[in-house]
Amino acid sequence: MRAVAGAMIALQFALDHPARVRSLTLAAGQVKPPRALMAVQGAVFRLLPAKVLEKQGARKNVMLSVLRAVSRADFSDRLDEVSSPTLVLCGEKDRPNLPAARALATGIRGAELRIIPGAGHQSHMQAPEAFATLLGEFLTRVSAQEVDNG
Repeated sequence: MRAVAGAMIALQFALDHPARVRSLTLAAGQVKPPRALMAVQGAVFRLLPAKVLEKQGARKNVMLSVLRAVSRADFSDRLDEVSSPTLVLCGEKDRPNLPAARALATGIRGAELRIIPGAGHQSHMQAPEAFATLLGEFLTRVSAQEVDNG
């Protein structure tokens, strides 16, 4: 859940403030979250005792609010407005987000899609070396392009 919201917040910021974004990395993001998946996640969060979420550093009412906001998001018609170099990352076992990763990479002009072998939804934790390598290579290329162009 955190990764979906994080990627979606980053995407919204890039759309709203393109001059302030030098590059964009979207890990396990969504274009338009599947309604059925969001309904299941909402039901699970509503049933979980608040203490369970608090142990994870989250408040139940905040998480439910985030879920409602995420479930209404739809970037389908705006992906072509992203103007910054973009890296889209997704774990190969992250089945709910693989179609969205492909859609993000297709819809954002010049975006790079990298699938992380063996990783699921939390690829940054499940395959940290691969995640860091792909991110580092991307940021190095973007920095080199900025130097060449400016």
